[in-house]
Amino acid sequence: MSTLMEALYILDELIHKKSPELARRLQAGLTRTKIDEQIKDFSWTLPEELYEFYQWHNGLCSQVNATGHSIESLKIKDKWQSDLSQPNQINVKYDNNLIAIKFPSLEYALAGHHHLKLGQCPLDLLPIFTCSNGKNQSYCIVNLEREKFATYFLNGTKLHPTKINEQFLSTQIKFNSLTDLILFITSCCEHAVESSQEVDSTVFELDKNIFERA
Repeated sequence: MSTLMEALYILDELIHKKSPELARRLQAGLTRTKIDEQIKDFSWTLPEELYEFYQWHNGLCSQVNATGHSIESLKIKDKWQSDLSQPNQINVKYDNNLIAIKFPSLEYALAGHHHLKLGQCPLDLLPIFTCSNGKNQSYCIVNLEREKFATYFLNGTKLHPTKINEQFLSTQIKFNSLTDLILFITSCCEHAVESSQEVDSTVFELDKNIFERA
């Protein structure tokens, strides 16, 4: 078993232990064949880590179905971002700030890729989840360009796709692998205090010293 799959299984156990309700909304993983079917029309290939990621779970399900997006629908201004407001998210409270981590399906991530390309983004990027504190939105994206696979965490507030180039990415938080990012998220969940229920959603409150220990 790879280091990434080990980290994902640990994260799975933590979510089931601390929030059974959230665990029930994790969608079943995709087979490799199903993943290949969804990406067959693209010129790039997925790094092996993303195959493992979507074989683990295919995102959090929403009360509103977030599938079936067409290129035409994505031409509507901010269509992709607004649809991500549906409850496919993990809520984390840190130092009185509530952060929504949205974890969409592969189909939705591919819709995000389409959205970036429609905005004339010069790179092939896949946004695998987003974080928002109500004011600012950040994107976790994977650079799909061969020989340059890396995961970035970037500030997406008022950011036009044409500005997301290699120079911009060089100024953002970078994880050399998805494994490193998942290990960090797992560490955060592991050190979260007992989860609570707020407005029909689970909220994980992080230990304020988590970043010193991570």
